[in-house]
Amino acid sequence: MIKKNRSIVIVLLLSAIVRLVGLGFYPRGLSLSEVKLFSLTPFLVRLPFFVLGILSLYLFYLFLIKFTANKKVSLIATIILSLTPWHFELSRVYSLAMPVLTLFLLILNAKNFQKVLLLLLSILGVIYLVSIFSFSGKLATKVDAQRLNVSLISPPIATKIFVNKLTVSFQEKFDTLSDGLDWGMYFFNGHPRERWGVEETQKFFATTLIFIVIGFFLADKKKMILMIEIFCFFLLLSGIFGKYDQHLLLGTGIVFSYFASLAILFLGEDKKRRPLLFLLSIFYIFELIYYGNLYFKNLSESRFSPRRGIYIDITGKVKTLRKGNERVVVNSRLIDPKPFFSFYLKDKNLDGFEFREFNIWRENLKGGLFVDVLPDDPGPSEPLFKLSIGGIDLIDILFSQKDQGKNQTVYLYRHR
Repeated sequence: MIKKNRSIVIVLLLSAIVRLVGLGFYPRGLSLSEVKLFSLTPFLVRLPFFVLGILSLYLFYLFLIKFTANKKVSLIATIILSLTPWHFELSRVYSLAMPVLTLFLLILNAKNFQKVLLLLLSILGVIYLVSIFSFSGKLATKVDAQRLNVSLISPPIATKIFVNKLTVSFQEKFDTLSDGLDWGMYFFNGHPRERWGVEETQKFFATTLIFIVIGFFLADKKKMILMIEIFCFFLLLSGIFGKYDQHLLLGTGIVFSYFASLAILFLGEDKKRRPLLFLLSIFYIFELIYYGNLYFKNLSESRFSPRRGIYIDITGKVKTLRKGNERVVVNSRLIDPKPFFSFYLKDKNLDGFEFREFNIWRENLKGGLFVDVLPDDPGPSEPLFKLSIGGIDLIDILFSQKDQGKNQTVYLYRHR
């Protein structure tokens, strides 16, 4: 059995080894969801998603074997998906995208999967349409803001006709779908070029796009239709639930990897086309090495990444500097500090810790260890403003570190 499937076994083993390297250290830090849901080590927090990642690769291979009856195409497509930065990264962190992808591939491996897929597409289509008419409280605020802007150049009756809950809701949902149809988002919009407020990660290597375009024109009609249906499934899924996880479009990797495998096989079959395959492969390998170098130096993380690596350093310093049961006051402007402190200090009660917004100069009790923040562009009203113009004589700075994702610097200090 193993000899018969030796190639895919090797691919899965190599994929597992690469994904296990530094699993608890790269990317650095955990997200709020991870520290709230799991009270384990970073390695154990991420281990289930590593398992799902390898399982999804195997299920993808089995699906293509059944779908194409071509082992070469199936193996090449699995290798491409395995090397995809998006799949690699989400195999190593908490994300809804990986369980969803694995579950979807289980469905694709079931009997009559095409009928099930059409049913799921129909259900998602209905949910998507219904979601347009589901108005939240935040939507009303957006409508009021837009009407205020439009009223400066349009009569009041026009603002009510063209700016209302329905039009704004439709615009929001349409924008989400537009993102999923934007090729730049998949191939050219990764780190460091980012959309404001969006966790951008490199999703697919740019060289893959050339393979995909070639493979698209090589696919037969029946397989093309199925791949379009799969793409539409994840497009609708992201359009409906994207606010919970921006990576739900990961499943588009099924489609892209399949088309790319057709192109690679096509280019490799003819001697005249092999130089082009060789040239593209060089570019692909260069992108792969460059990405790997960035990733394992913790330089591939998005500015808006939910992972807060800075808490590893802060909690480590607090543990070292705290004297006995000394009071520790943590500024809540760090953003949800309590769960992170509880996770890294392995202390659910956190006796002696206070988590609140404070002004050090208005504290009645001067004793204690303070964890405070200073924005990158502080105003005079900031308690630590003097630090930005030369220092403060009344406190001893024990530790400071730039918090890149939040445009601020974190300080640990005591009163003199």
